[in-house]
Amino acid sequence: MSTSILSAEDAADIAELLREAVLLPHDGSKLQTKNGIIWVTCSDGDKILDFLEHVLNIIREGNGRLRPHIFTEHGGAMVIAEDFPLYPLFRVAELMLAKIEDGHIMKNMDTVILMIHAPCSAAEKAHLNVIQELAYLIRGKRRIQEGMPNLDVACFIHVQDAEGNKVVHYVSSFAFEAWYKKRLERTPALKPTHAETHEHS
Repeated sequence: MSTSILSAEDAADIAELLREAVLLPHDGSKLQTKNGIIWVTCSDGDKILDFLEHVLNIIREGNGRLRPHIFTEHGGAMVIAEDFPLYPLFRVAELMLAKIEDGHIMKNMDTVILMIHAPCSAAEKAHLNVIQELAYLIRGKRRIQEGMPNLDVACFIHVQDAEGNKVVHYVSSFAFEAWYKKRLERTPALKPTHAETHEHS
């Protein structure tokens, strides 16, 4: 499956998103992490420890409590979007939403960190590029907010480039949605994915 090398197309898109301030340096001081976090991420066994290190650094930035309540699945937070193309028969999205709600109630945690990564074998299996990954990520965030508006939900992407450098970027959902709309307008022939056929709030 994935070779862990970012494609040239995805690298170019990420560079544009950085220029457009859609992807930003993470700043854990802006998150409420005093009681820990609920964290939804990919179950990639080759990268999970690196994901964890980055998330713990985010918590430390805000002098938060190192208490991650972790839910993992192939595709990470993308699975929360109701039309994510993998595992549709297993109702993974509904299960993940129920687990997030239970985590909030059982552990008294109000902050949810949603994470995806690139390159990602699950995204490759679903024939998704990094922009489509991000679209599903943000749709997952919006779905949580609709059902659990009392939770603070933040999105991140872990990127490993062709040189092996690893970095986690904060994803501005509003900036992504505005950028994504312009992207579709300037490439009208782009075949829409499930994520592209829905309006964002």
